[in-house]
Amino acid sequence: MPFDKPIDRPDASAPDAPAIARVTEARRLLIISSIVAVNMLSLAATDLYLPSIPELPRILGASVESVQFTLVTFSLGFAFAQILIGALGDVFSRRAVLVTSMLLFIPATVACALAPGVEMLITARLVQGASAAAGAALTAPLIRDLFSEERAVQAMSVIGGIDAVIPAFAPIVGAWVFTQFGWEANFWLVALLALPATVVAFIAMPSERQSAHVDIVGALTGYSVLLKSPAYLGYALSHAIAIAGLVQGLSEALHFAQKAGLDGRDVVEVISQGAAGSWQMANRYETMLEDHFDHGFAVDWMRKDLDICLRTSDEIGASLPVTALVDQYYKDVQKMGGGRWDTSSLFKRLRALDALQSEG
Repeated sequence: MPFDKPIDRPDASAPDAPAIARVTEARRLLIISSIVAVNMLSLAATDLYLPSIPELPRILGASVESVQFTLVTFSLGFAFAQILIGALGDVFSRRAVLVTSMLLFIPATVACALAPGVEMLITARLVQGASAAAGAALTAPLIRDLFSEERAVQAMSVIGGIDAVIPAFAPIVGAWVFTQFGWEANFWLVALLALPATVVAFIAMPSERQSAHVDIVGALTGYSVLLKSPAYLGYALSHAIAIAGLVQGLSEALHFAQKAGLDGRDVVEVISQGAAGSWQMANRYETMLEDHFDHGFAVDWMRKDLDICLRTSDEIGASLPVTALVDQYYKDVQKMGGGRWDTSSLFKRLRALDALQSEG
């Protein structure tokens, strides 16, 4: 299956480029700063909150599983809203979509801070996640219109590097805020920071429509073209392959640390600051160490993705030894009854292997 077919995209430097491509450098910088700020807030909404999670069952009088579900609902809202927001960004102006999303994000964040119980927190987190998706959904089309293809790639790399700072430092800040002011304070902090970000977005973002789509149905049908694109499939499968290796590597690192008598949290705090840091490490190490896996992307789904990866690799002649190995590890997790567990449950498999060796 060929993956080298290029995806057509407009040249922002061409004479017929969108009007946004011809803005001043100062306006261009303001637009980028705005989208970076919105993206960082969407990440901070969870990463600041993570250190509070182990204590929330006691504070809210709720089960561990229900508190963990507040992470799931945010991710669900975020994932599904990206599809709709991307289409809305084509039908309406991107300023209208981004600002409206922020005007939903702020009260949703306040609702999280005021939640009297876990049920309200779960609902508020769903809305918060959905409204936080605007930055992620609109970043690529905005950058595509602002820059030529080569510079767009560079800009996305810079934005990605900036975004990576949040998972590294937000949990540290969140832990301090939690110990000093309580778990609600992290949501108040995000809501407060979102106010100037919304104002900047209103000022900076282009008010002109950037697409020929005139209705939401027409915009949504564009996804059918994307899903049929060989290049898109190549990106999606590459992502699954990378995740498989990352999760196994993280599982082994935490397992080794514990067997060596080290505190897993201390180890993550140190190694996450360097090249070993990743989203998986920042967002999954706590639940892995606490043996909580009833959330996130299910092992059954991961195995379906890896099956496609391995079958496709046979078709194109690509060797994937690590992916094949991790796929078998996930098969072991399924045999343990963990088909609906999060993909980070590879860590639980290592613990189970230790238990078997000890018995032998």
